[in-house]
Amino acid sequence: MATKLVLKTISVLIVTLALAGCATPDKPNNVTAATDFNPVPPATPIPIPAGTASRSILFKTLASRIENGTVIGATELGASCVPNGVININHGAPGRPAPLWARPFYKELKAANYNVLSDPDNLFEDKTTWRPDLLVGATVQGDKENRCFPDGTVNALAAVRAEISLDIEWQIFDTSTNSVALTIATHGYAVSTTAVPNGRQHVFETAIGNNVKALLADPAFNALVVSPAKAAAGTGPLRFKGRSPFGGAIVGHMQDVQNGVVTVLHGAEHGSGFVVNRDGYVITDSHVVGDAHEVRLRQANGHEMIGDVLSVERRHDVALIKAREAMPDALPVSITPVAVGSEVYAVGAPLSTSLSGSVTKGIVSGYRNINGIPQIQSDVSIQPGNSGGPLLDAEGNVVGMARAMLLRGTSSTGVNLFTPIDQALQAAGIELQE
Repeated sequence: MATKLVLKTISVLIVTLALAGCATPDKPNNVTAATDFNPVPPATPIPIPAGTASRSILFKTLASRIENGTVIGATELGASCVPNGVININHGAPGRPAPLWARPFYKELKAANYNVLSDPDNLFEDKTTWRPDLLVGATVQGDKENRCFPDGTVNALAAVRAEISLDIEWQIFDTSTNSVALTIATHGYAVSTTAVPNGRQHVFETAIGNNVKALLADPAFNALVVSPAKAAAGTGPLRFKGRSPFGGAIVGHMQDVQNGVVTVLHGAEHGSGFVVNRDGYVITDSHVVGDAHEVRLRQANGHEMIGDVLSVERRHDVALIKAREAMPDALPVSITPVAVGSEVYAVGAPLSTSLSGSVTKGIVSGYRNINGIPQIQSDVSIQPGNSGGPLLDAEGNVVGMARAMLLRGTSSTGVNLFTPIDQALQAAGIELQE
């Protein structure tokens, strides 16, 4: 049973200050600085070797289990850093990590060659392609902090030095299994010896970064991130014999057709795909898999298996997946263009996975060239969830792959586009032999 994330997000840290105006203040009776910071040195991350495939990672959720109003340390004034005010924490509901957290996470993973998404400093990153393999949630379990203002002035521009320790519980959610795969506890410490304006932020980010380094130093995390070997990747075209073409009306082969179509699942999203070889090779649209290295494949009988994404070709919107199990059925393909006006059929999972295996019928409306990419235009009905599913001729042979539906506002126009099967196979690096 999947472990659920039950988290409370840190949204704001509020400092409650009892200020004294003198350079060497008296210590209030009820104010005590935090102690026992456990100043351990930073861990050494286990890097991802160059050329090694690794699963994509997104820092998804930041939270805290520290109660509202908890005193986590003290503000200190004067050259002797006399405790003068308390630091309280206040937090709300779970949420996306603020840049203060996201930046050191991204920096440390990138430095160790991990496939990390969401660069906090990239304003133009294409989020539509994100299909992370692993989602990371961070829950703050402990926070100690002292801030010293040597000149006796506390404001946003005042010079400050700080000492901070953070204890974090990391949960790693595997989108291919829809479950928490790992829970790892880390500790990070940082201190500054010189007071500078905004010095607390630098120390806080360093403490976060040292927690991230501890996460990356955990062998279990590294093993989860490194993808299984992809034997077919980078070895040239895949050559295998295709299934013999169907003959006669498609209704006589419909069960075989539906058995050769799979639902491609990743997290809460899904698309369609179809089997081109019984060894488990499946093709679908690249926008269905996004940045994922692993997806789930659900067959017509409900059986699910993991599939490794071997290659992605964005220009033609094609991805090649290798199932970790053999497939009982593959679909035959026909590279002979279907005449305009001829009947065609689409099979897939429109709108919902519960509608997998849905069959719709239309005609070939024309052949188009859009931005240099050949496309088949058809009025056969498709919806979100059909993407990557097959377009079939009247006998049940694959002639294209569902790519896009054109909308007017939010309404379907009946103008739908499909990648010709010869283009899809070429983009996937497949050569079918007679």
